[in-house]
Amino acid sequence: MSGQVYALLGSPALVRNETNRILDKVVPDRDRMILQKMTAEEGEQLLPGAILSFSMFSPNQVFVVRRFEESTPGFLEFLLSYIQGPAKDSDHTLIITGNTFPKKGPTRRLKSALKKQSMLKEFSEKKINPEQYCTKLCTDHNLKLSRNGKSILLQRVGKDLLSLENEIAKLACYSEGTISDKDIEELTATISEASVWDFADAILVKDTGKAIRLLHRMLEEGKAPHQMLGTISWKMRDLLALQESQRKRQSIPSRWMKTPEMKRRAILRTLKKHPLHADKIFSKLQKSNRLFNSARVGDRRILELLVLELCAE
Repeated sequence: MSGQVYALLGSPALVRNETNRILDKVVPDRDRMILQKMTAEEGEQLLPGAILSFSMFSPNQVFVVRRFEESTPGFLEFLLSYIQGPAKDSDHTLIITGNTFPKKGPTRRLKSALKKQSMLKEFSEKKINPEQYCTKLCTDHNLKLSRNGKSILLQRVGKDLLSLENEIAKLACYSEGTISDKDIEELTATISEASVWDFADAILVKDTGKAIRLLHRMLEEGKAPHQMLGTISWKMRDLLALQESQRKRQSIPSRWMKTPEMKRRAILRTLKKHPLHADKIFSKLQKSNRLFNSARVGDRRILELLVLELCAE
């Protein structure tokens, strides 16, 4: 295995696929691979000493740095110096992954250095047709969907490619035969809604620790930050609509009819004990949406701040 640096940015699904392709290439025998994974925040402390060291017991190592967009200027300076110097003679492989380049630090110089040495690959989901991608994934998994299965799956999962990959992989584990419309609706509902409901419950009872843990889990499972913000907004609106119907002694909103009665009653009890304030909720959601479009901090940090503020409400 010869050393190399790869910077893979953009679509989480396409970045993950390219990362696996590189790992298969540089270390065909995964059992013999010494792999260290870290976030950019952790990498600032861990990577310099590890990647510049040499061990006779593990001369060839692979380092994967995730969430590159959260890198500090100091970490970018180290990466720039490494790429321009030691990387050329190193036996280690460094794979940098993330959504985009950080907004602070020597971003332009680092991007130029990566491009000059053909180390940078950027992946855009805008160029991918979700329907065609769904068809390809089903073929790869030897998965047969019902006549309307693809449409139902795309409606429930959305156009996020990583979420689509994860759902199709789970459906493939469910059955070797044709998957019916009912199977898709039940399985994807269980997969996509269980964590969301637990997350909403944690916010309602002000359990900040649990809410943050669930947020991290859903992000790690492939929910894109913008999609996660949409999910939080949607769930808060649903809860506010239910709360308002009870306050005005009206029938519950139709979208709540499919929720098991026991679950619905439990939510109503919680809302009575911890009522939501619509004006404050919408103000926080709007603030997060603005930060997504303008702030220099990472999307993950914006979501964490939103959860903290909702739990403090």
